[in-house]
Amino acid sequence: MRHVLLAISFAISPISAAADIVRGCAGTVFVSDLPAGSSSFVMDILELDASGRCSGVSTANNCRILARLALFECYDALWAERNTHEIPAACRPDTGDSNRVNWTRFPGIYLSLPGGQNSWIDRVRHEACCNPSQFGDVTVFIGWTSSGDTGCDGQTSPVFDGGAGGAINPSYTLDCTAQRLRGICGSVPQRTSPGE
Repeated sequence: MRHVLLAISFAISPISAAADIVRGCAGTVFVSDLPAGSSSFVMDILELDASGRCSGVSTANNCRILARLALFECYDALWAERNTHEIPAACRPDTGDSNRVNWTRFPGIYLSLPGGQNSWIDRVRHEACCNPSQFGDVTVFIGWTSSGDTGCDGQTSPVFDGGAGGAINPSYTLDCTAQRLRGICGSVPQRTSPGE
């Protein structure tokens, strides 16, 4: 019996060591006034959580690199599709294989406006033009963050314990007078038209 148990344990051990594991990173998209880093306001627009799957505990940092890649695919898609009023496929939890965005939370995104859900870029417009009241051309910094353990900065070494950040668009300019006429600052912000 002992020989049978040993044989089973040796047969199982390699499989356990190589079993798939999942590790993740968190991310945000935020808007701030300029210059970034000395802002009078910073407002999170989106909060995301992504995961990466890889083989074996020894590759956990590589899992986080895959998770970070999922965040960046989502960030890129958000900017490319900013005027569509849709959540891009790259930001939905039903897409991706070894890396995926698990959930997306849209703080302050209104889901049931008269014309439907507004877009995250509407939230940027709202924060830029309405808090505090602004008129004419206003330029804001749209940025991203990535936080978590080693790998969430895109590298397996040195040890990463904290957060990283950068720009999606370092100088996004919009006409607040026009946005206010569209109702972006109303008590129930109006949905802008795609392409605006």
